[in-house]
Amino acid sequence: MPAISAAKTGKLEPLPTSADEQEEASTADRRLLFLHYLVQHGVYNEGFQTEQTPEQYRGKE
Repeated sequence: MPAISAAKTGKLEPLPTSADEQEEASTADRRLLFLHYLVQHGVYNEGFQTEQTPEQYRGKE
């Protein structure tokens, strides 16, 4: 069984075993990080009204 990683999420997940799986995981991670960036900067808000935006989506002040 492959090694386990908990570095980013705190959850234990099997590490990708092939180059394709590693690239796929890397692409997904980059996309999630970019989405997080967009949400934090108010570019993408998932449809919440400004005054109703959940705290975890608000930018750091």
